[in-house]
Amino acid sequence: MELERLRRGMQKRNLEGLVAVSQENVYYTSGALIQTQKDIRDRLAFTIFPLEADPLMIVCNIEESFTREWAWIKDIRAYVEFRESPIDFLVAALKEKGLSGKRVGLEKSYLPASFFEELTAKMADTPFINCEDALVELRMIKSREEAVLMETTTRATVNAIERAFADSKPGDTERQVLERIAINLIHAGATNLPFLIVATGKKGAQAHPIADDTRLMEGETLRVDCGGLFKGYYSDVARTVAVGKPADHQRKYYAALQRIQKKVIDRMTIGTKCSALYYLCAEEFKKEGMRFHMPHIGHSMGLVIHEYPMISPACDASLEEGMIINIEPLYIDEERKFGYHIEDLVEITKDGPRVLTGTSFNLEIPSIG
Repeated sequence: MELERLRRGMQKRNLEGLVAVSQENVYYTSGALIQTQKDIRDRLAFTIFPLEADPLMIVCNIEESFTREWAWIKDIRAYVEFRESPIDFLVAALKEKGLSGKRVGLEKSYLPASFFEELTAKMADTPFINCEDALVELRMIKSREEAVLMETTTRATVNAIERAFADSKPGDTERQVLERIAINLIHAGATNLPFLIVATGKKGAQAHPIADDTRLMEGETLRVDCGGLFKGYYSDVARTVAVGKPADHQRKYYAALQRIQKKVIDRMTIGTKCSALYYLCAEEFKKEGMRFHMPHIGHSMGLVIHEYPMISPACDASLEEGMIINIEPLYIDEERKFGYHIEDLVEITKDGPRVLTGTSFNLEIPSIG
């Protein structure tokens, strides 16, 4: 994280201080990924950034040694869980830094209401301003290190899916394919498997079905949408294959979806509006004679699966150098209820879009068996 960029964002919003509360932003602003912070909701952690003083952290004492090893922030204060209130530590820190009565940014969506009530009761004179937009803006542009990590992990995810396809055959179950992908992701270094969508036949028309013992039948399609968590960053890749020898309608829709995706990606140059990409995709669907129904066609990602900007009709943000965005057109064959879904990660560079998944945009649908 660039501290000066954060402070410029604070100045733009007239904030004298900023408090990060969510796991992803505590990690982003400190370098310490506290895993239990997300799973145990009352195990709070904060990073605190005064506009004109050194930052500090507050963590549960159970996580203190880990935090001291990984965080770049040196002033770390630990509360004893169940005996001391993390809010008391936060209040003391804010007052010590001269922020009582000043405008302080706070991630309100991530601080439970009971803790927020405690905070405002103890600092009634201090206006707490929702600052999530400042942190979203900060994370929107990826560093070189983030880009390298995301390219490495997204290619590992593509490989995990392709290897699972190579090991599968008609008659296998969705669950068997899912298990193969999961094992491959773990072997590639994933520490968590947040979502594994594996759907064949008519289940492919559902957005997020649960894989079960449904068998892969020749003549149907198989759609997967999978991601792993690598060093706190998500991967997210979607692929579609034919089960058995591809039929003409499978070749037709898959090739059309690839053409559409490539046209959208080719337009991903600095200054292009996200909404323009959405409408381009919708128009290309129309040209291909395919029904378009998607509320968005892609999204940025990183420490969360959906980051800003979203590629939707409501988003007029312009692409900037350093953004990393997934493009994922999805088509439902209404006659057969088969789903076709491809998703690839794109980095916005001064030389144009760079596809981090390494796809070749092959128009021929891959097959299993």
